[in-house]
Amino acid sequence: MTHSPLKATVCLILLLVCCGVATAADPAIEQAQKLFESYMAYEKAYDNRLGGLFDDDAVIKGVMFNRNNVGSPMPEIKGRDLKGTIAELFPFLQDQNLSKKYGACKYTDVKYTRKADKVRIECWRYDPTEQFTGRFSMLVGKAYDGKWKIFELFTEFRPPPEEVRPRSRSFRGRGGRGMFDD
Repeated sequence: MTHSPLKATVCLILLLVCCGVATAADPAIEQAQKLFESYMAYEKAYDNRLGGLFDDDAVIKGVMFNRNNVGSPMPEIKGRDLKGTIAELFPFLQDQNLSKKYGACKYTDVKYTRKADKVRIECWRYDPTEQFTGRFSMLVGKAYDGKWKIFELFTEFRPPPEEVRPRSRSFRGRGGRGMFDD
């Protein structure tokens, strides 16, 4: 029995297509990845260009959690207001050299999901400066000017978990560390 090189090639292509290896990348996902990479780079450098990534009508929301896991919503901010804050605050932060002092936020478990003509970016974020962690989400897409921008941003601020350490209790009159001491 002879094997045709053409049959082998066709079988290999079908196998790759069926497994998803040879599928074409979604251009919207690629644009979202580029925008998120720019977001992370500008954030790390305290670069004013970060404001330009937000649509004027973008909605920025956050929830602050306390150590008891009780969340309280933070005031909602519009994109145009955030741009003004960035323009005022970032030069000060650059002067303080905070990005070199503390490092940049770290993003993990990043997922890109197509939502009609936009893309939802979801991940976990840890900020070494403020010592918080939490879920982070953006909705990005093409704006009226043809540029990809952020339309929604949601973030959680959760304090890092406390160290779990065994508790010992001393009882009055006994020199021991706990009720099971002899």
